[in-house]
Amino acid sequence: MDSPRSMHAAPPSPVNPPPGSSARGPVFTDFDAPFDPSYRPVSRIAWCSVPTTLVSLLALLTPVLWFVPLMSALLAAWAIRRIARSGVAMSGGKLAWVMFAVSGGLLGFAPARYLTANALAVDQAVAYADAWFELLKEGRHFEAHQLTLSVGQRQPPGADLGEHYRDRLSTEGAKRMVMMEMADPANELRMFLDAPPIKRMRGAGRGFRAEYGGASVFHSIQVNPLTVVELRYDIVIESGAETGAIPLTVTLERETNYRTGQSHWRLKNVADRK
Repeated sequence: MDSPRSMHAAPPSPVNPPPGSSARGPVFTDFDAPFDPSYRPVSRIAWCSVPTTLVSLLALLTPVLWFVPLMSALLAAWAIRRIARSGVAMSGGKLAWVMFAVSGGLLGFAPARYLTANALAVDQAVAYADAWFELLKEGRHFEAHQLTLSVGQRQPPGADLGEHYRDRLSTEGAKRMVMMEMADPANELRMFLDAPPIKRMRGAGRGFRAEYGGASVFHSIQVNPLTVVELRYDIVIESGAETGAIPLTVTLERETNYRTGQSHWRLKNVADRK
């Protein structure tokens, strides 16, 4: 007869079966692991705002790409709104706010930088053109022509420009220059002085003044960045064979060496404004 203790004994645990038993306990998997309420997935939209914010740096190169930081800021704002509406379901709010701040800063900084650079370029171009007009007034045609050349084509400081521009068409040196297809400085100077706008200003001597009337700025993205400034001038001639106002467009170029960062101006063209 079984004892009372054996009649009321607890059944063997399925988790810990008695020795020699073939019964197996339940197998726990990752799906049965307890839920961690502190874990929240990062919003995918917040993650997407990171590369778009990095691409927004390209807006510093050209106004054509100003829409990139705008789109990045809108994407970050959307992520912030989605995270806020999800309650505790998603995280990444701080990341989205950082991307929103960076994109918004670029959206304001890129136009400000562009406008400031344009204003500085116009100021430099006007100063360069005014100095060139003064050289024409003073009859310093050699120096005036030098300002129309690139830095590599100009004579070094202190060089004898009179000797450089001396007419050598009848010499053996000129013949060799023609055979080697090299430009003749004297001929280039004559072509420069015979241009109609310059010829009229030369005829007035010091009896003309240049009145600045506005500018247009263009930028070219290349190995050595190029800035082109078109200045509008009214040349008021007060003495000489021709009097009155001559509307001109003075085109200047500024090339920046990408290695050294140095910039050099040259007066590219002077033409009647239509």
